[in-house]
Amino acid sequence: MRQSRAALFAAHRSVGLDQSPAPRRIVAFRAARGHDEHHLRRAQRVRRIAVGQLFPSGLVVTEYRDRQLQLLHQGRHADQRSQAQPRHRRRQQRHCAPRPPALADLRHVRERKSLFGKFEYDNHSNFRAHLTGGWFQHLNDEDRRAQWLQNTTTNSSPVTVGGLAGSAASGQSQTDYAKFDQNRQLRYFEAGAEYQPWDRGLIDVTFNKAGGSYRQDSKLHTFATGNSTALGYDYMLVPGAVPVFTPRNGSALYDTSRYNLTENTSQVEQSTTQQQTFKVNLSHNLEDGARGWGFKAGFQVRDLTKNYNFDELRFNPVAGRPITLAQVGASGAVVVPYDSAGRPLLLVDPSLAQAYFNANLGRYTLSPDQVARSTSQDFDVSERISAAYGMTAYQLENFTATAGARIEHANTRVDTWMPTPLNQSTTYGQTSQSSSRTDVLPSVNLSWDIQPDLRLRTGLGRSLARPIYSDLGQNSSSVAGNIITTTQANPDLQPRKSRNLDASLEWHPSLDSMVSVALFDKNISNEIARLTSTNNLTIGGASYTQNVTQASNVGTAKVNGLELGATDVHFDFLPAPFNAFGAAANFTLMDQKPASVRMSNGTSRAMPQMQDSPTRMANLSLLWGRGAWSGQVAYNHTGKTLTSLSTTNAALDIYYAAINTVDMQVRYQYSKALSFALQAKNLNGAKLRRVTGPGQSLLNQEIDNGKSYWFGMTYAL
Repeated sequence: MRQSRAALFAAHRSVGLDQSPAPRRIVAFRAARGHDEHHLRRAQRVRRIAVGQLFPSGLVVTEYRDRQLQLLHQGRHADQRSQAQPRHRRRQQRHCAPRPPALADLRHVRERKSLFGKFEYDNHSNFRAHLTGGWFQHLNDEDRRAQWLQNTTTNSSPVTVGGLAGSAASGQSQTDYAKFDQNRQLRYFEAGAEYQPWDRGLIDVTFNKAGGSYRQDSKLHTFATGNSTALGYDYMLVPGAVPVFTPRNGSALYDTSRYNLTENTSQVEQSTTQQQTFKVNLSHNLEDGARGWGFKAGFQVRDLTKNYNFDELRFNPVAGRPITLAQVGASGAVVVPYDSAGRPLLLVDPSLAQAYFNANLGRYTLSPDQVARSTSQDFDVSERISAAYGMTAYQLENFTATAGARIEHANTRVDTWMPTPLNQSTTYGQTSQSSSRTDVLPSVNLSWDIQPDLRLRTGLGRSLARPIYSDLGQNSSSVAGNIITTTQANPDLQPRKSRNLDASLEWHPSLDSMVSVALFDKNISNEIARLTSTNNLTIGGASYTQNVTQASNVGTAKVNGLELGATDVHFDFLPAPFNAFGAAANFTLMDQKPASVRMSNGTSRAMPQMQDSPTRMANLSLLWGRGAWSGQVAYNHTGKTLTSLSTTNAALDIYYAAINTVDMQVRYQYSKALSFALQAKNLNGAKLRRVTGPGQSLLNQEIDNGKSYWFGMTYAL
């Protein structure tokens, strides 16, 4: 299910008063809607238990395999990184100027495995304990072959533009092969106990240790031509669609003797995260049905370390001895993308390229910039967050009030690598930056049952969202054609803080139905945005465009929103067999007043919207359940989303276009312990599109992921 206003903080690590009740039951209902027992009473209970407890006790084993053929179409060039790897490794160029698309053939093999176990002890008196462990793995094997064409000498050979049509007198072509093997793993262990020392008193202790890892092994073979009038081209822009490009000399485009090897590269990218959390709580008179005063107090310590390491071994041809694709041998495969006007791709055969390398080692030399590329991106983050919190509550039969505060102290250290001295790129030294801060996060929540079936909830509080670790510590730079993409870390980033006001009204006409309306207001300080500046450079007589991106605190922002929800798990008012159906729907509308940013020319402009936060979202689900069978068809809408903000020209902002998807799930409960599930994703074949230009009328990138299916089995002891 797609999230609603929680997307405001999706890219950050949110922290709030975790001991206070959820202010609105609609949030809890969404969390439970994906489960098989579509019953509102169960959904209401979900909001009061930990995420780990949502799993059944016992052993869960799930396997997933998926094969897809993807065609990637991009209005600039093909980025030399996997489309499946983490976001900070997929930097897109920030140009509106049209260039021929990269036509790419992508093939994926995906495999997902998981193992989960939970053991519980209960003396049915005053003591309970549990041990929980889990292991999850996601393997991805991707092969990608692409060909692209562009004009790299715009100073001496400018693009001629006339309306939606244009031409370039000269051009350069590249064909490349990229293989990415990815391994993501998550492991965690938790031990917890609850002890009731007196009537209505409770002490609970929890220790959690979790670790995550990511590794990608990449192999790249790239061949490129020089800039030539034989590779000139004409183009026609199609607003909202892929531009149509026509080479003027097709034989030159497919002449393998024109393509010289530029790299034979092996890369290893690794990221690990380790986290330990210890928490102790003491509460009194807060159980369901309690009346009068109650309280809860506790403390929590969380230690986290994150390490990112990137290593590259890059070979280039020896100076003066070019290696052509004609010498190595091109692939005999014929791939014709649907938007290439019938032209096949000129492809690299990876086995021939590697065989030539092995047989001609003397014709290759190590790239002089591999030290810089292998070191500048590395970073380490260590963080300890200590928190103490307290809450008091007063409960009547139809009214509950809670008030409390969380005091949080954070110590953070960021280690990065910088050239020493700065005017060279072969010797690097580690630099460290430490910071600490203390925040007080108060919260007040009220709940009033106006009628047995009508409840009003209100909440007022403060929360904070910490920057993602890559924004704090990771530097990177890559070159593709005449585009240099640079990312700069910002260890001085401050968490953004928010004052939150919520109010919701919930009507429960029956036990398994609910209609709700909610209003929310957020005042955000230290808002975070990733800003991109564009510079034109001349290096060795060639023209380059450098896009530099850095996350920054950009001031204050305000968000007001409306959230509507309606659910009827079973249409009991209908005769059989229609009473086995149900439906759920929600809609979120946000009015955003984002921060203003300073442009490179010294002026200021308001952000068009908050980054990574669409202003409209909607979900509609058709539910069905009879006996051991249950199913769901879900429609999801996510509005246009700003992903990159330019400080050079507003027309260079990049958005994700609005997208609509349809998913389906069918589950069969064979026995109390064993169940089977079949899921289908993106049944309508929606394509993820990045758009840019005036009014976002130009296509920046389109990824056709197609449909995917997976089958899972769950067994609980």
